[in-house]
Amino acid sequence: GDNSAEIIAIDGKARTLGIFNAPDLRNIDWEDITNYSLAGKHYLAIADTGDNGGVRDVLFIHIFEEPSDAKRSGQIAPVKSIRFLWPDGARDAESLFASAKNRSFYLISKKRVPAELFALPFDAADGSKPVLVATLEGIAQPDADTMNKKGDYGRYRAQITAADLSPDNRTIAVLNYQQVIFFPMPKKSKVRLKPLSTLTLPWLPQAEGITYSRDGKQLFVGSEQTPTPVIRYDLLQP
Repeated sequence: GDNSAEIIAIDGKARTLGIFNAPDLRNIDWEDITNYSLAGKHYLAIADTGDNGGVRDVLFIHIFEEPSDAKRSGQIAPVKSIRFLWPDGARDAESLFASAKNRSFYLISKKRVPAELFALPFDAADGSKPVLVATLEGIAQPDADTMNKKGDYGRYRAQITAADLSPDNRTIAVLNYQQVIFFPMPKKSKVRLKPLSTLTLPWLPQAEGITYSRDGKQLFVGSEQTPTPVIRYDLLQP
């Protein structure tokens, strides 16, 4: 939060390709980024939803056309910014993914147990409120001993920091500081989702970024620390 409003393109080995500045926007607390395609165009969306203190009454999703050349740094302007409010008071949320099939953005609450999955349409008007779609059950919570540890972010280890949707629209990869938890994409509203499987991470300080590759065969997990390591997993097909 309050860093420069910019999007940084990296390649599959985490090397910087280009930096795109958004001078018309303020980075209040940018968290997750997602991409999607609609009507033959490719878009990026950024969730300005970070709220560690639970005090923000207005949040934003900024939507951009994805630059055609990731190596050509320059300025970028949003095609739209959606200003929205939570339906029942402030909450912290650091996860954003998009479903072009459902024409909606999805956000996951960070600190609430169970975590909540909300949907907000692509064409939502300013002042809209996301709709609760599901709760994410079965995410392992730290025991009392771990809660009191500080060196490994003990009390924060189960809090949701990022998410992405598989390209086939079937599986949500949900990230916290210790695991990737895979959930089915809900087909109904207000359902309780159970994990399909989990992937335990090696030690990675502040794991706060996750994305599928375009073909869905790889999963990338990144850190918020500097330098920023990125772990690539190759998904094994049955």
